[in-house]
Amino acid sequence: MNGKISILKEELENNRRNLIAEQEQSRVIKDVRTYADILQEPKTLRTATETIKEIPSVIIFPLKEDTPDDTKTKLQKEINPTKLKLGIKDVRTLKKSGLVIHSDTKRDVDILNRKFETNKSLKKDYAFKQMPKIILYRIEKHLTNEEVIADLKAQNDDLEKSTITLDFLMNTKKGKNVFISTDPKNFQKIIRKEKVNIGWSRIDVKEFIRPKQCLKCFKYGHTTKNCEKKWRKRNLFPMFQKRT
Repeated sequence: MNGKISILKEELENNRRNLIAEQEQSRVIKDVRTYADILQEPKTLRTATETIKEIPSVIIFPLKEDTPDDTKTKLQKEINPTKLKLGIKDVRTLKKSGLVIHSDTKRDVDILNRKFETNKSLKKDYAFKQMPKIILYRIEKHLTNEEVIADLKAQNDDLEKSTITLDFLMNTKKGKNVFISTDPKNFQKIIRKEKVNIGWSRIDVKEFIRPKQCLKCFKYGHTTKNCEKKWRKRNLFPMFQKRT
């Protein structure tokens, strides 16, 4: 009798252990969510993707061989943050003696960019981060510059409130190529489209990259007008020299 009782107790204990193991296994499987399970959940329960906050900033690089300290000294001499009512967070150094200026608001960045563009001394010695440029190919010649920008904004999604500037144009046999500049966000939108609607046409678009190159020394970063390399003048026709 005692032997049968012990056997029954052992079977009950085994059944209890198996039941606990099954419950634990089902709980673990339930915790592992599949992609289909996540899609079936309400949107309010899903974890939002972390967004990176963009800090308003301006980047500046010297065209000559200056140190970051020289660049800072030049900026402090030419720009007065107190007078312009700017909120400068910090100034950090970059490679090739560059500087990045972090500000409080986008308004401060716009003021700095305008100051850089109008200051001849800074514009001569430094290069600033500019808006990316785009080429619009073979636009109908009868469209005016204002109509091109207006049609580009009105006929293409997500561009109605964008800031687009027409820089210059180039006439060709098949129409005119228009060069525009815009902020990086709208630049990405236009480039991804590959084609945009303007008037009755679908226009090809492409990023415009044209680095400054001197035609005197053939180096990049400056033009012939600002080249400081001295050249020795040679007389190619000595027989025509005036004899004294």
